[in-house]
Amino acid sequence: MTFEEELRRYYLMGELSLDQCKRLWDIYERHGIDHDDKFYGICDKHELFKHIRDLNNEDWEVRRNAAWALGEIGDKRAIDPLLDRFQNDEHRLVRWNAAWALGEIGDPRAVDPLIKTLQNDEDILVRAYAARALEKLGVDPDDL
Repeated sequence: MTFEEELRRYYLMGELSLDQCKRLWDIYERHGIDHDDKFYGICDKHELFKHIRDLNNEDWEVRRNAAWALGEIGDKRAIDPLLDRFQNDEHRLVRWNAAWALGEIGDPRAVDPLIKTLQNDEDILVRAYAARALEKLGVDPDDL
C-alpha cells in the first residue's frame, strides 16, 4: 500500500482511535514527512467527537471531564452540546465545567444562556463560572 493510500484509508475511516493516531504518526515518521496540521487536525477531530459523545454519558464525572476537555480543545463545533449540558445537566460540577468551556471557546451564542444562568441558577459557583465566561466573551456581568 502506498503512503497516500494508507493515509486515505485512515482519513476515510472518519474517526480515528488513539492507537490509529499513533499509527498515523508512525507513517509520517517512516516516510520522513513533517508532522504538520494535517496529523493534528485528524486526531483532534477524533478527540472532539469523543468528548461531545461523552457529554451524554450517564456518569457525571465523565460529562464533567468531557466539558473541560472541550474547553481545552476550543472548537466551536462543541458549543451546542456544551450549551445543552450547561443548561440541562443536574450536576453542578458538569455545569461549572461547561460554563468554563463556553468562556474558553468564546462563541457569542453562549452569551444569552450565560446571562440567564447568572441571573437564575441556584448554585453560586455555577453563577460565578457563568460570570467568568461572560467576561471572557467581553460582557461585564456588573452591567447586567
